[in-house]
Amino acid sequence: MVFEVVVAYLNSVLRKNHLAVEAHRLQAVIKMRDEMEIHRRYDDEIAQKIQAKFLMNDAACSAKLAQKGIKVSMFHRSPLSASGDFYICISNALSVTIILGDTAGHGVTAAFQSMIVSNMIAQIESPFWHSSEVLSALNLNIIDTF
Repeated sequence: MVFEVVVAYLNSVLRKNHLAVEAHRLQAVIKMRDEMEIHRRYDDEIAQKIQAKFLMNDAACSAKLAQKGIKVSMFHRSPLSASGDFYICISNALSVTIILGDTAGHGVTAAFQSMIVSNMIAQIESPFWHSSEVLSALNLNIIDTF
């Protein structure tokens, strides 16, 4: 009888210790999750600022189109979470080209990738701006860069 009581007591202590260890592990996981969420939100804020400042400029695009006699109203609102979506307006003596793009991913990485690609597009010089010319030049530029 005494042996059974001792075994039951030891099992009870082991269960309590196991539960305490599991509770501690769970608290650590919750803390890590919360810290990761804080970092993700911070990354999204930075990415949204990058997109707003460098990638999409409704006024500049509207002005380029207005120079060609095209009147437009544009509205752009950044998503709640930054993404790889972007557009760029390029004009030359003959035309205005609007290019819509999307790089893979979300957050800071996608915003930076979009910025790199839109910068590459802006640097392409072509007198005609046919989409196949832009894509071919961009493809060569990406291959050379990466």
